[in-house]
Amino acid sequence: AKASFLKAEVDGKNNGSLSEVEFKNLVNRNKALVYMVGKDYVSAVREYEECIERDHSDIVAFNNKALCLMYLRDLSDSIKVLENSLERVPTVALNETLVVNLCSMYELAYVNHSDIKRTLSNWIARVAPDDFDATCTRT
Repeated sequence: AKASFLKAEVDGKNNGSLSEVEFKNLVNRNKALVYMVGKDYVSAVREYEECIERDHSDIVAFNNKALCLMYLRDLSDSIKVLENSLERVPTVALNETLVVNLCSMYELAYVNHSDIKRTLSNWIARVAPDDFDATCTRT
């Protein structure tokens, strides 16, 4: 994976098909994935935070940072990361993968997760596009 990421980094620099921010975030996300494989979640979180600082709509970075925090047993911050992404950029963050992850974290963190997921479902019904699969909340 490291060799592939390095090749992609070199090719990306030479290709120029990505903006500077997109390219830097791709490099940071790839580094973070290597850290995740090595179970160095703290370093991975740092890489994802750099991505988020650079681009507040990098939903992959938000989602993966939350997963790293969950692996670090910081479920409350993990949930906050995903909820904040939905608040900051709802039109971008509102995708099934992120919502499934958030609902799974609710199930792990709260006894009353059904009520919380119902609130999320109601919010999704108001802001989501027509083609959004609202069943991903598993309410």
